[in-house]
Amino acid sequence: MKKKLAVFLAIVLFGSVPAKVDAAVSQVYLGGETVAIQGDYEGVIISGMYDFKVEEEWISPAMQSDLEIGDKIIAVEQSPVENLEDLYQVLSINLRKNADYAVTVIRDGTTLQKTLRVYYLEDEKLFKTGFYVKDKIKGIGTVTFYNPVNHSYGALGHEIMENDLGKIAEISAGSLFLASVEAITPSTPHQPGEKNCLNTLTQIGSVLKNTAYGLYGHYTLLDPSKQLITVGSQQSAHEGEAYIYTVLENQSIVPIKIMITEITLQDSPSIKGISFDIIDSVALEAAGGIVQGMSGSPIVQDGQLIGAVTHMVTSTPQKGYGIHIEWMIQQSLSLY
Repeated sequence: MKKKLAVFLAIVLFGSVPAKVDAAVSQVYLGGETVAIQGDYEGVIISGMYDFKVEEEWISPAMQSDLEIGDKIIAVEQSPVENLEDLYQVLSINLRKNADYAVTVIRDGTTLQKTLRVYYLEDEKLFKTGFYVKDKIKGIGTVTFYNPVNHSYGALGHEIMENDLGKIAEISAGSLFLASVEAITPSTPHQPGEKNCLNTLTQIGSVLKNTAYGLYGHYTLLDPSKQLITVGSQQSAHEGEAYIYTVLENQSIVPIKIMITEITLQDSPSIKGISFDIIDSVALEAAGGIVQGMSGSPIVQDGQLIGAVTHMVTSTPQKGYGIHIEWMIQQSLSLY
C-alpha cells in the first residue's frame, strides 16, 4: 500500500460508457504472490542534502551548488555513471582533495551541465558532497496477473512513489523477486500496517514501467501450477461477495472474503473503481484489514478477475478501493 496515504470517502464518476476489455486477452494467470521490487534509476538521483564540517568550517551544498534534489547524475568528468559504484570509481580515478567536478544531470527531462563540489577527507578516506544519492528504490507489493499474450505481468495497481521527492519514481529498469511474509504488523485506524518480508532472491521478472495504474514488466518464471482465469469486464462486476488473493504467511496465497459495496463505471483509468470491505475473520485478526504490501492483490468475483486492491481507507482499515482490471490489462499490452 502507499505509505501515509489519507483516502477521502468520495468516488468520482467518469462517464457512462465503460471501456471494454481487449478482445485479445480473455484469460490471464491469476497472481497473488508477494514480491520484492527493485527499481533502478537512470544514473544516481539526489534525494536530499546535509551540511558537514571540513577543517572547522561548515559546508552547505545548498549554498555552494546549483544542483537540486531530484537531479539525476548520469556522468562525472564525461565518464558515464549508472550507479553508486560508478560514481565512487569516477571520483577515485579523478581524485582531487577539494575540487569542482563537471557533472551531467537530467532535470525534468532536460540534460544539463553542472558543477559538483567534492571534498575528500583523507583521515576518513571518504568523499563528501553534502548530497544524499541513491541508485535504486525498493518496495513490497503483490502480483495481480500474468498475461500470456506477451508474457507480461501487472502488479500493485498504483505507482511506486519517490517519497523524498513527492512524485512518481522514474524507474528505467529493475527486477521482481518472490518474497516470503515473515510477519504482519496489523493496521489500526490512521496507522497502516505492513507485510514484513524476506526477499527469497528468486527473480521472476523484470521491471519496465512504473505507472499511475501499476507496475509492469515481463515475467521470466511462472509457477507451473498456475491456472488461467477469465478476465471480467466492469459490467460483470457487481455489489456482493468476492475474494482477494494475497499472502498472509510465508508464500501461501489464500482467498480473503470481501464485500463489494460499490462499482463505479469508468471510461478512463482511475485507481478507485471498486469499493469493498474485508469481511474475512482470519484476515481481520491477522492484519486488521488491508496492510501495505497488499497492493495489487487480485479481486475475483464469480470466477472472474475483475480488479486489484489499490488503497485502504486509513480511518477504517477494513475498507478499501480497487482498480478495474481492464486498465491494468491495457498497460500490460504495451510491453511487446
